[in-house]
Amino acid sequence: MRKKLLRSSAAGFTLIELIAVMVMIGVLFSIAAPGWLAFANRQRVNSVRDELLQEIRRTQTLAAQTRLSQQFTVIPGTADAPPKVQVARPSVTVGSQARELGSGQIEPGVIQIEFTNNIQWIEFDEKEIWFLVQNCQITG
Repeated sequence: MRKKLLRSSAAGFTLIELIAVMVMIGVLFSIAAPGWLAFANRQRVNSVRDELLQEIRRTQTLAAQTRLSQQFTVIPGTADAPPKVQVARPSVTVGSQARELGSGQIEPGVIQIEFTNNIQWIEFDEKEIWFLVQNCQITG
Protein backbone atom coordinates (compact mmCIF):
# COMPACT_ATOMS: atom_id res chain seq x y z
CA MET A 1 0.00 0.00 0.00
CA ARG A 2 2.80 2.37 0.83
CA LYS A 3 4.53 1.80 -2.55
CA LYS A 4 1.39 2.91 -4.42
CA LEU A 5 1.31 6.24 -2.59
CA LEU A 6 4.97 6.97 -3.29
CA ARG A 7 4.63 6.09 -6.93
CA SER A 8 1.61 8.34 -7.54
CA SER A 9 3.14 11.33 -5.79
CA ALA A 10 6.38 11.03 -7.81
CA ALA A 11 4.58 11.23 -11.18
CA GLY A 12 4.45 14.58 -13.05
CA PHE A 13 6.83 17.40 -13.95
CA THR A 14 8.81 19.58 -11.62
CA LEU A 15 8.64 23.35 -11.72
CA ILE A 16 12.19 23.52 -13.11
CA GLU A 17 11.28 21.21 -16.00
CA LEU A 18 8.24 23.34 -16.87
CA ILE A 19 10.30 26.53 -16.78
CA ALA A 20 12.97 24.94 -19.01
CA VAL A 21 10.33 23.95 -21.58
CA MET A 22 8.81 27.44 -21.52
CA VAL A 23 12.26 29.00 -22.06
CA MET A 24 12.88 26.68 -25.05
CA ILE A 25 9.51 27.60 -26.56
CA GLY A 26 10.31 31.30 -26.08
CA VAL A 27 13.69 30.94 -27.79
CA LEU A 28 12.13 29.10 -30.76
CA PHE A 29 9.41 31.73 -31.05
CA SER A 30 11.94 34.59 -30.97
CA ILE A 31 13.87 32.91 -33.81
CA ALA A 32 10.75 32.33 -35.94
CA ALA A 33 8.95 35.66 -35.35
CA PRO A 34 11.13 37.95 -37.55
CA GLY A 35 10.83 35.56 -40.49
CA TRP A 36 7.07 35.39 -40.10
CA LEU A 37 6.74 39.18 -39.87
CA ALA A 38 8.86 39.64 -43.01
CA PHE A 39 6.71 37.09 -44.85
CA ALA A 40 3.49 38.85 -43.78
CA ASN A 41 4.92 42.21 -44.88
CA ARG A 42 5.89 40.85 -48.31
CA GLN A 43 2.36 39.47 -48.72
CA ARG A 44 0.85 42.89 -47.93
CA VAL A 45 3.10 44.63 -50.45
CA ASN A 46 2.36 42.03 -53.13
CA SER A 47 -1.36 42.35 -52.46
CA VAL A 48 -1.28 46.12 -52.92
CA ARG A 49 0.86 45.80 -56.06
CA ASP A 50 -1.58 43.30 -57.57
CA GLU A 51 -4.56 45.46 -56.66
CA LEU A 52 -2.95 48.50 -58.32
CA LEU A 53 -2.34 46.51 -61.51
CA GLN A 54 -5.95 45.27 -61.54
CA GLU A 55 -7.25 48.82 -61.12
CA ILE A 56 -5.05 50.08 -63.97
CA ARG A 57 -6.38 47.33 -66.24
CA ARG A 58 -9.94 48.05 -65.14
CA THR A 59 -9.48 51.75 -65.95
CA GLN A 60 -8.15 50.93 -69.40
CA THR A 61 -11.06 48.55 -70.06
CA LEU A 62 -13.59 51.12 -68.82
CA ALA A 63 -12.14 53.74 -71.17
CA ALA A 64 -12.39 51.36 -74.12
CA GLN A 65 -15.96 50.31 -73.26
CA THR A 66 -17.35 53.80 -72.61
CA ARG A 67 -15.22 55.52 -75.28
CA LEU A 68 -14.58 58.27 -72.72
CA SER A 69 -11.31 59.25 -71.11
CA GLN A 70 -10.78 57.70 -67.68
CA GLN A 71 -8.16 58.72 -65.15
CA PHE A 72 -6.52 56.36 -62.68
CA THR A 73 -5.11 58.29 -59.71
CA VAL A 74 -3.03 56.99 -56.82
CA ILE A 75 -3.20 58.85 -53.52
CA PRO A 76 -0.16 57.79 -51.47
CA GLY A 77 -0.73 56.78 -47.89
CA THR A 78 0.17 58.90 -44.90
CA ALA A 79 0.61 58.11 -41.22
CA ASP A 80 -3.12 58.73 -40.76
CA ALA A 81 -4.55 57.16 -43.91
CA PRO A 82 -3.70 54.13 -46.06
CA PRO A 83 -3.04 54.51 -49.82
CA LYS A 84 -6.08 55.05 -52.03
CA VAL A 85 -6.94 54.82 -55.72
CA GLN A 86 -9.54 56.60 -57.77
CA VAL A 87 -10.92 55.66 -61.17
CA ALA A 88 -13.00 58.48 -62.59
CA ARG A 89 -13.37 60.93 -65.45
CA PRO A 90 -10.49 63.46 -65.57
CA SER A 91 -12.80 66.32 -64.52
CA VAL A 92 -13.66 64.66 -61.16
CA THR A 93 -11.88 66.07 -58.10
CA VAL A 94 -9.11 63.77 -56.90
CA GLY A 95 -10.07 62.09 -53.66
CA SER A 96 -13.83 62.54 -54.07
CA GLN A 97 -14.39 58.94 -55.19
CA ALA A 98 -11.21 57.37 -53.86
CA ARG A 99 -11.24 53.97 -52.21
CA GLU A 100 -8.67 52.44 -49.88
CA LEU A 101 -6.32 49.77 -51.14
CA GLY A 102 -6.41 46.45 -49.36
CA SER A 103 -10.16 46.59 -48.62
CA GLY A 104 -9.54 48.26 -45.28
CA GLN A 105 -7.15 45.52 -44.13
CA ILE A 106 -4.04 47.71 -44.33
CA GLU A 107 -3.37 49.97 -41.38
CA PRO A 108 -2.33 53.59 -42.02
CA GLY A 109 1.43 54.05 -42.39
CA VAL A 110 2.19 50.36 -43.11
CA ILE A 111 2.38 50.56 -46.92
CA GLN A 112 4.10 53.50 -48.63
CA ILE A 113 3.75 54.31 -52.33
CA GLU A 114 6.35 56.70 -53.70
CA PHE A 115 6.63 58.24 -57.15
CA THR A 116 9.48 59.98 -58.88
CA ASN A 117 8.85 62.90 -61.22
CA ASN A 118 5.59 63.60 -59.29
CA ILE A 119 3.51 61.55 -61.73
CA GLN A 120 0.68 59.96 -59.76
CA TRP A 121 -1.98 59.29 -62.36
CA ILE A 122 -2.61 57.63 -65.70
CA GLU A 123 -5.22 58.85 -68.16
CA PHE A 124 -6.65 56.47 -70.75
CA ASP A 125 -8.81 57.18 -73.73
CA GLU A 126 -10.24 54.42 -75.91
CA LYS A 127 -7.02 54.11 -77.93
CA GLU A 128 -3.95 55.15 -75.95
CA ILE A 129 -2.31 55.97 -72.64
CA TRP A 130 -1.81 59.69 -72.06
CA PHE A 131 0.49 59.74 -69.09
CA LEU A 132 2.45 56.83 -67.69
CA VAL A 133 3.39 56.23 -64.08
CA GLN A 134 7.16 55.98 -63.90
CA ASN A 135 9.33 54.53 -61.16
CA CYS A 136 6.57 53.65 -58.73
CA GLN A 137 7.92 51.99 -55.60
CA ILE A 138 5.73 50.19 -53.07
CA THR A 139 7.27 49.48 -49.69
CA GLY A 140 5.97 48.18 -46.43
